[in-house]
Amino acid sequence: MIYAIGRPCEPVRVYVETDDPMRAADQCGEGDVALPVEERYPWASIASDGLSVLVQAPPIAWTSDEVRAMRTSLLSRSDWTMVPDSPLTEVQREGWRAYRQSLRDLPENQPNASLETVIWPKEPDA
Repeated sequence: MIYAIGRPCEPVRVYVETDDPMRAADQCGEGDVALPVEERYPWASIASDGLSVLVQAPPIAWTSDEVRAMRTSLLSRSDWTMVPDSPLTEVQREGWRAYRQSLRDLPENQPNASLETVIWPKEPDA
């Protein structure tokens, strides 16, 4: 059996796996409750009444303003590669097109990426 341990109205502090409810209770600090759950939920909190665990949807890291700002900055910094009079050859321009498309596709290809985990496409050689 798995027990979620925490205080009402706060995120689950820790999960304890034991068949003995008293052992789970021993892990409780002042104000904590130990509630049986079916699995370890990464985004869960103890209900305000202290009688149940509320499972929440995971946060979507991609909505991070920092990731969007960085992507926008990288696109802006490479705008010059798409103008008709850029000094690039058609082969070089195609590499930049692919790079820019990869930046635009990041939300679909890495839906849970955060600024710390996103894998940015490699900028082509100019």
